[in-house]
Amino acid sequence: CRADGTERHSPVAKPSRLTQNSFRQDGFPRGQTLVAFLSAQVLIMCKLAKLHTMSPPSPDTSQLPPALQQAYRDALYRVDAAQGSVAQTLRVGERNDWLGRQLGRQPIQAACYLTACNAWGQILEPAENARRMRALRQALDSEGWQYLDGCGQDPLGHWPAEDSVLIWGMDADTARQWGLHWQQNAVLWSDADARPRLLWLR
Repeated sequence: CRADGTERHSPVAKPSRLTQNSFRQDGFPRGQTLVAFLSAQVLIMCKLAKLHTMSPPSPDTSQLPPALQQAYRDALYRVDAAQGSVAQTLRVGERNDWLGRQLGRQPIQAACYLTACNAWGQILEPAENARRMRALRQALDSEGWQYLDGCGQDPLGHWPAEDSVLIWGMDADTARQWGLHWQQNAVLWSDADARPRLLWLR
């Protein structure tokens, strides 16, 4: 009570701005103009768009150990040519005349050399590699891809041979998608110049 006998009343605290309705009826923050609000939203959208449009890792570079990268470059990518023809060997960076002639007959002058063996470079049991290759060939057949059988080999014999296929008409983007699906570190790919190169996936 106060000295005059009347009861003291504590002042009623005004609600803070955080607990008041911070938005106008039109949905925009109080004290903020429409132009300022929209400008802020555009800035946020631009930042999000930048995140979504960042370039994927380049197929020309790899994070694999240098020795493993070199093993891919040195490998012999053998192809069982059509019946009656001599088997061919593709090498990274070397033009292959046979490959050039074959590509010249294709509607899409591109080819991908792919295996499903040894996912992510981890050596698997032969039975598992055989199962994966059967599944790969079934997938190619179901989508109508034309291909030849082959076998990737390490010239030094440090890595086991890998059952493989040379797929006709597969562009680089599609080759990378198939390689990733079958858990490969890289795929060998060539366009009309018939000079195979590695597309790195890791």
